[in-house]
Formats: sequence, C-alpha cells, structure tokens
Amino acid sequence: MKINKKIPGRINDLADVLTKLGCERVGEVKHKKTSRKPTMWLLRNQDFFCDKSMTSICNEYWLPTDEATYGPIWNMSQGDISMVNNKLKELEAYEEFLEVSPGEDPEEDFETIRRTRKKEGNS
Repeated sequence: MKINKKIPGRINDLADVLTKLGCERVGEVKHKKTSRKPTMWLLRNQDFFCDKSMTSICNEYWLPTDEATYGPIWNMSQGDISMVNNKLKELEAYEEFLEVSPGEDPEEDFETIRRTRKKEGNS
C-alpha cells in the first residue's frame, strides 16, 4: 500500500478489514502477461468463482483499478481488455440471475419464475 499509493498502514490491516467485511482471499496469483503476482480478493459473488482457477480469476475477470496502467505496467492489449469486459458481462448476468424481484418467491421453481418474467416483459 505504501509503495503504490503512499497510504500509511500495513497490508495486514487491509487484509483484516477485507476479511471482516466477508471478502475471501484468493492469494497471490500469476498474471500471465507480466508474471507479476497481485494478491487477489473476492469481494462478492464467491460462489460464481468457486469453479474457476485462481489463474483464470486474475487473467480473465480482473482489471487493474488504474486504467493508465493497463498497457505500461500490466501489458494488456485492447483485445485483453475486451475479453475481460466480456467476462465481466457474464458475471453481471449471474448477479441479475440471483436478484429476487419483490413479487417472486425464492422457493418457487425457476421455470415458473422464467415464465412469469417473460409474460411481464411482453406486456
């Protein structure tokens, strides 16, 4: 933290806070383009990532927070960025799937919910 953003504190302080917030530590993962090993955390949607490899989480679903570093530091081409953005759309679809509308019963079978959603969408 101090090196990159000049923020006082220890990395363990950040880890403690993320853990208390319910985040899940993935660990250090090799970024294929640069061979750097950022420490990855899952802030939400942990179930979505349970069947993904640590490497795919880093290389297919993650973008650096600072867009200015995409090319110079992380060696990401426009194609790489587009691929990640497409994967993030897949994640958004997963989040939408999990959303429960106020009128839907979460115990109801999904096929019935789908039919109801289609009817409401066509009305």
